[in-house]
Amino acid sequence: MLASLSHQANYLGKFDEAVQLARASYSATRGKSGVATVCLALAMEARALANLGDVRGCTTAIHNAELLFERHNPNDDPAWIAFFNAEELAGEAAHCYRDLGRSKEVRIFGEQALDPINTPPRTRAFIGMVNATGALNGGDLDEAVALASEAVDLGVSLQSKRHLRYLTDFDHTLRARYPKDPRTISFSETLARHYPITTPSGD
Repeated sequence: MLASLSHQANYLGKFDEAVQLARASYSATRGKSGVATVCLALAMEARALANLGDVRGCTTAIHNAELLFERHNPNDDPAWIAFFNAEELAGEAAHCYRDLGRSKEVRIFGEQALDPINTPPRTRAFIGMVNATGALNGGDLDEAVALASEAVDLGVSLQSKRHLRYLTDFDHTLRARYPKDPRTISFSETLARHYPITTPSGD
C-alpha cells in the first residue's frame, strides 16, 4: 500500500511525499517480506528521487534494488506482487533515467524491460513511450516518432489517463523542438485521430 501511495504521489508531482512513502514502505518490508516487495519500494524511491533531480540518490536506489533482486526467489513472494519481475524492475529504471534526461541508460534499461513473448500490451505501451522520450532526448527523431507511434496503437484499448499523459507530453515536446518537421506533423495528426478531444491544435 505504501509503495502504491508513493507511486500515486509521484504521478501527482508530490515528489518529497513520494520519497517518504517509499522509504516507509522499505522500512516496513525489509527483512519481513520477499525480495520483490523490498525492490518495489526501492524502485518507487528511485522514481521520486529522479523527479527531484537527485542523480546520486536515484542511481544508488536502483543499484541496491538490482543487487537485491539477484537473490530473488518468486516462491518467497506474496501473490499480489507476482507481477514484479526483472523486466518490471528494468522498466522502473528506464522511467528514472528518462526523468533524469539520460537517454543512453533509457535505451539500455528499456530494452531489458521488454520480453518479446511475456510482456503484456499495457506494459509494452508504457515502456514504448519511455523509450520514445529517451530517443527524443538523445536526438534520434526517427526512432522517437516510430516508437511513440507504435505506443499510440498499443494504447488505444488501455483507457489509461497516465498513458495519455505520456503521449501528450511527448507530443508537446516534439512540437516545441521540431514544430515544422513532417515527422512531427504526422505524429500529431496520428495522435489527434486516436484522441481528438485531448489533443490541442493550432499551437
